[in-house]
Amino acid sequence: MDFTDNPELQAIFREEVGERSAELATAMRSIAVRLLPPDEAATARRNAHTIKGNAYVMGFQAMGDVAKLVEDVLKEVVAESRPQTPELGELIASIADLFPDAVAAGPASDVPALVQAMNRLAAHIDGSDPGPGDGEPAPAHEADNEGPGADVVQISDRLADREASQSGAHRSDLGGLVSSIVTSFSSHATRVPTTALYQMINRAVEVRLDMEVVLGALQAVVARPDDRQVWEDALLKLEASVLRLQTDALDLATIPISEITGTLDQLVRYVARRTGKNVKFEVVGEDIRVDRQVVDALRDPLRHLVVNALDHGTESPHDRAIAGKPPTATLKVQFSTENHVLHMVISDDGPGIDWDRVQVTADGFGITGAGAATEDLTRLLFLPEFSTVDPPQEISGDGAGLASAYEAARVLNGDIRIASDEHGTVVSLVVPRSLILQDLWIVEAEGQEWGIPEASVITALPATDVHNGVMSFRGAPLALRSLASIVGTTPTTQPDQVLVVGSPEGQVGLLVSAIIGRRQVAVKSLGPILHGSPHVAAAAHLGGEEVVVVIDPRQIVVDAKVPDEPDVYRPKVLIVDDSLGVRQLISATLGVHGFDTTVAPNAEEALKMLVDSPVDALVVDFQMPGQDGIELIRQVRSVRRALPIVMVSGVAAAGDQRRAFAEGVDAYLDKADFRQGALATTLWSLLGQAVAEAGR
Repeated sequence: MDFTDNPELQAIFREEVGERSAELATAMRSIAVRLLPPDEAATARRNAHTIKGNAYVMGFQAMGDVAKLVEDVLKEVVAESRPQTPELGELIASIADLFPDAVAAGPASDVPALVQAMNRLAAHIDGSDPGPGDGEPAPAHEADNEGPGADVVQISDRLADREASQSGAHRSDLGGLVSSIVTSFSSHATRVPTTALYQMINRAVEVRLDMEVVLGALQAVVARPDDRQVWEDALLKLEASVLRLQTDALDLATIPISEITGTLDQLVRYVARRTGKNVKFEVVGEDIRVDRQVVDALRDPLRHLVVNALDHGTESPHDRAIAGKPPTATLKVQFSTENHVLHMVISDDGPGIDWDRVQVTADGFGITGAGAATEDLTRLLFLPEFSTVDPPQEISGDGAGLASAYEAARVLNGDIRIASDEHGTVVSLVVPRSLILQDLWIVEAEGQEWGIPEASVITALPATDVHNGVMSFRGAPLALRSLASIVGTTPTTQPDQVLVVGSPEGQVGLLVSAIIGRRQVAVKSLGPILHGSPHVAAAAHLGGEEVVVVIDPRQIVVDAKVPDEPDVYRPKVLIVDDSLGVRQLISATLGVHGFDTTVAPNAEEALKMLVDSPVDALVVDFQMPGQDGIELIRQVRSVRRALPIVMVSGVAAAGDQRRAFAEGVDAYLDKADFRQGALATTLWSLLGQAVAEAGR
């Protein structure tokens, strides 16, 4: 529902803002005569809070930000940590006077007088009042990120319709093959440079993991117990310090969920008034702090789900009385965390989903036939524009609600589930609490380790529960699929474990050779040169030089519905790089792209392997200890003139590249190449003739 286009709600909005702005201005100006008693100060704060919430609901983002600044100042007044002064009262009153003008101007319009009034209040908070009429943004606090003036520059920019700019390129990892996740899902500004912040978090996690590796090595090599204890104590103290650094850094990147729940009271009140319903509304767990990127990604889905639950998830007082229910419906939003996973649950006590109507609508769309399972019908609810409300109503019914929640689950590598019966409906969204620091299940398939996001894992079961290729889970057959076959490897061993993975598309039992364990890791984005496979979501640093590729759980479920392909020709590629992480990363991603791979840490080992095990192509780094990549190419060309060779490097200068081509390299790729999947595409192009000749 677009509230800005609803005349009735616009009228309610104008009326309420006018009333509350007048009350707020009157209260603030009375400070010149007398101090506000606690109850009146609290009422003034509530008026600012309500104006803020109403503004956000109606799309007046900048006005809502200004009201939030006023609310934050008044919170300090109520707590008696900020004195009531006539000057403060007049500054807030002047802002309140302008709120009706902002409403009249519309959500997309700039109100210069409001900008100036806000900046004067912000400057007063900072102790550097620029004086009347000065519209320049006030300086932000250097040390206090939580005070009322913390978002002043951001608010001023938004009012002036200017986007906060971010500068500086990411520092790369593994020569540029991966990078820290720093992409934000919204334009909401952070008080520190976002790129630097997330890089700091990523580095802190890596250092802690490195400490674990070093500690394990020392325990193995230090002979004398006394010496070992000294080293262990020192390293444990260092690890504790690094863990505190990681925690502090993460705190900087988190915000309370209340950032997106603060307007829900007004939203529910508006919709309830519009639909003639009585609703008891409750939010639980809104003080939980979560990665800002995750909170931003949940903002719109939460709003849509609350409107859906209220509009066609609950009944009118009359219908509830007929059903023997209390006249007031119950709507609850609950947040909780477990193992770095965030659970967002929206529940109501309405009549539940009318599955017969869903079936009829599905038949009308030509999507499924009669008698479809509830699980299949549930998946239909997530499709854009799929709705049982025909025609769509003003409040909801256009299919956008569940579709937006589904998209959030997909983008965040999480899961969404619906449970509904005659007692009500529960929609559960499960996503990582942080995008950069996540828990992974590390599993093995045919000797290669892979990561599965914790948020998508339901449980792990022994493979002995599989009988004749069939497994039951929670009373229903579970689709089974070999992880080895999904990532392009032929299964040769019996699976030991079944990892039950869920996504918005359903559930699947993932057959794996072993479950290595669960690890908290620093998640990284794959660089474009390796990206391109739908199965790969990211990469993760495990400590030391260990890297694991993270599989997209949604794609696993999608693939589970497609029969395994017959054996196809898989060219064998030798990867030569002195970095273990690079070898692991390139090997895993090329495997998903249809190649078999083998690896070598240096030129000497590569030459031996080329003699003992012929390969179809060679991928080589430029800079390696001992013989460099160009010297290796020279020696390979003396015996394998037609072997396709690709050099991948982030450090080779233009002159070095010319030398490489002179010695016979077929293609050179910079590790920072922005062409998606360039390595796999290049290899398939060079191998095209060989594939055609083999008919394979």
